[in-house]
Amino acid sequence: MIDLLKFRIEGYMKPPSCLEIRKEYQNNRKEIQTEGAIRNMKLTYTERGVFGNGSLAKLFFGNNIADLNYSDLTEGAEELSDSLETPLSDIHIYSMEVGFTTLMKNPSKEYLSKIMGAKGLLTQEYETGKRFLNKGSRAIKFYDKGKEIQAKKKTENIPEIRGLNFLRTEIKLNRLNTLKLPSPGKQTLKSIIQADQLMKLSEIFDSQIKEIIFMRHIADIPEKIKTQKDLEKLFRQTGIESFRKKGIDIESLISSLPVKERQKRNLRKKYLLPDYSSDIYEPSEEEKEFREKLNEKISVFRESVY
Repeated sequence: MIDLLKFRIEGYMKPPSCLEIRKEYQNNRKEIQTEGAIRNMKLTYTERGVFGNGSLAKLFFGNNIADLNYSDLTEGAEELSDSLETPLSDIHIYSMEVGFTTLMKNPSKEYLSKIMGAKGLLTQEYETGKRFLNKGSRAIKFYDKGKEIQAKKKTENIPEIRGLNFLRTEIKLNRLNTLKLPSPGKQTLKSIIQADQLMKLSEIFDSQIKEIIFMRHIADIPEKIKTQKDLEKLFRQTGIESFRKKGIDIESLISSLPVKERQKRNLRKKYLLPDYSSDIYEPSEEEKEFREKLNEKISVFRESVY
């Protein structure tokens, strides 16, 4: 479940012999700065300390398609600690990503096209996926994992992914000290892999995914749409284009509402985030499969912890 880690180690350390040095120079502080990597883990050594970031899953498995269970996480953390020649308790984590890769029935783009937003988060779209984020502590990302690997020309290393529909879901967590984890305060690699901490992280992941808004099917439009608020929700949940494809006259729907003309004008411009719990909508097959697959992944991970 744990994937990307960003961490620091306080104080000067001599780079280990396994570090693949890529650059060494005098930085703006007039310190000797050494940059390199241990496999996928990027590291920067300065007189003030060590700064690192990389995927624990990729360090352990070579990719993040397979999921790290509790035993894998413990072993991967120990492997990183040994490589850095530093105790787990001295590796301070200040940002991390937790996520799962799910094998879907259909191409990933069909699920991505149905993901509409998340409460309180801005939306960004890019070539292989979508990201929902705020300026501070969190971001939720979905992307086509198979397409990403192919774009990076790494399929020769993972031949079994060819032709399969892998969808990656990740949640980025900054400000770990604000998450109300069982072990409060600054987090280290030692504290973050404790069983109670991992269970809490799985709960955070689960709660964030429940905030995701999917495009939904329309159920009984004439009976359900009675107010401006109902129509606003429906536009946001289904997308206006889905109305047009079904031959539904948007203008007639708006015009028939018992509201002022000013409100009708606003309706034509608005595209509001809905109340996710509304019974006006039915989950699509894509949403049902997505949630079912992720719930299964979360359950399997929790079973590995206890």
